[in-house]
Amino acid sequence: MAKTVLCRDDVEDETPPQFNPLAGKSGDSSKHEAVRKKSYRAASKVMPLVAKALQPPSGMKFRFPAPIVAANPSPSAFT
Repeated sequence: MAKTVLCRDDVEDETPPQFNPLAGKSGDSSKHEAVRKKSYRAASKVMPLVAKALQPPSGMKFRFPAPIVAANPSPSAFT
């Protein structure tokens, strides 16, 4: 028995299009840009307050465990 192979030239590749996160609608990008700028402004106002609240008292000294101190390179190693 002979095998018949059907080949259609009019059918293109049937793979679905891949998702491209950078391809978006132009109207959404301006809205997204406005939200991003607003978020940045809000965070830039809050961050200094949070940083100040989390600072230790001025007289507080930090003591690191001996293995950490021993593992740190001396400043002369950087020259």
